[in-house]
Amino acid sequence: MTYPFDIQRYCKLHGYSAEYATYWLKHPKDEARTGVYASAPHHIRSRGAGGGDEAANLLALSWDKHREIEKVGVTQFCERHPWLKEKIEAALTARRNA
Repeated sequence: MTYPFDIQRYCKLHGYSAEYATYWLKHPKDEARTGVYASAPHHIRSRGAGGGDEAANLLALSWDKHREIEKVGVTQFCERHPWLKEKIEAALTARRNA
């Protein structure tokens, strides 16, 4: 499967970790079940809020779904996409308990 660009090069250029690049390579399709290629993985808990590049804190989302979660927020996004709710809640809970 080929992407329209080199993911590892993109990640290096933008300062993302090897763990982030690996997640993206392993999850090429949108986890919100749109069937399209994922954009750069979404951090469930942002890096600015202490979130890391570990797989449990990342979601492979299309550009549209990436914008959606940022626009409507996590709660409403989980209502629209309940199969992702458990992963999102686990990531937020893990960070709170760390």
